Amino acid sequence: MVLDPKFLEADANEVAEQARIDRDAEIASLIAASRDPYDQLPLPIRLRYSKAEYAWLTDAHKAAIVQIECDPEY
Repeated sequence: MVLDPKFLEADANEVAEQARIDRDAEIASLIAASRDPYDQLPLPIRLRYSKAEYAWLTDAHKAAIVQIECDPEY
């Protein structure tokens, strides 16, 4: 097994950070490629509503769900 000299010289933190950035970019591109609006919702909303529950919401509620669920109550 031959190791790339650049890898040997790189700081382990830099390698881990780049791997995280690459993984996050891949996840973001998969979500963006999804045609299902549910998959594009923020995680807290997807944790509160199942895909089936979201499907039963009215169109008006779906349109305002991010504001309804994520804005603080004063």
